[in-house]
Amino acid sequence: MTKKPFVGQSMLTNGLLDMIHLDVCSSLNTLAKGGFSYFLTFTDDHSWYGYVYQMRYKIEAFGRFKKYKLEVENQIGHKIKALRSDRGGAYLCREVIDYLKDNGIFSQWTPPRTTQLNGMAERRSRTFLDMVRSMMSFTELSLSFWGYALEMAAKVLNMAPLRQYPRRHTRYGIKPASYKYLRVWGSPAYVKRLVGDKLDSRFSLCRFIEYSKETTGYYFYDSSEQKIFVLRNVVFLEKDFPVNNRRDDVLLNESSEPLGSHLWCSSPSYYN
Repeated sequence: MTKKPFVGQSMLTNGLLDMIHLDVCSSLNTLAKGGFSYFLTFTDDHSWYGYVYQMRYKIEAFGRFKKYKLEVENQIGHKIKALRSDRGGAYLCREVIDYLKDNGIFSQWTPPRTTQLNGMAERRSRTFLDMVRSMMSFTELSLSFWGYALEMAAKVLNMAPLRQYPRRHTRYGIKPASYKYLRVWGSPAYVKRLVGDKLDSRFSLCRFIEYSKETTGYYFYDSSEQKIFVLRNVVFLEKDFPVNNRRDDVLLNESSEPLGSHLWCSSPSYYN
């Protein structure tokens, strides 16, 4: 018996939040700063605007979904109508199913071993991993900084214009940042030291790792003090960035996990 062909999407969307594609990326072989080993993606089918959340355990996914739902519905003024994901082992637990039903959200769980039916979410996760590997290969930062590279990748993808939504940020209640604000991830920068002896150097050479969500500034990592902080007045050295010294040891891969290991809740209870 041969597999049946995949003929395309079974539901077409006409507006924002009509359908959200979800995917949990399997445990990575390197822990990120903060102890994160998974990440969860939510992608709007209509605009392709996406959110990404880092997680220590897959059981955190349900809480992340509720946080995502509250934020996007408040920003846009629409309700999530449908949720599509693969058929992870405990996705169909009673807690999740009841929550979706109580909130009027139609659930679409793809059949086992049919990742093609969840193609948008699977493609988004794969794109994130490709972007993270690429960014990590051009920097001297350790692989444990992949979480910051992931946040950067998500921001860049959301800023990329689409034909139907040239400025997708505005539809999500987010003021779009200027492209001049973008910086090369992992690039060195001189930052002014906040404390120190009067004879010490007033500047430190740090690495840019993320944009600040709370303020207009950038997050930097100081390897000499092993500290992460946010500053605005800095001098970037992007022209001195060693783009030719590409690393060949970026082994950031998903670990193999048995089918049905995607945990949304602690005690799975399946519906017939």
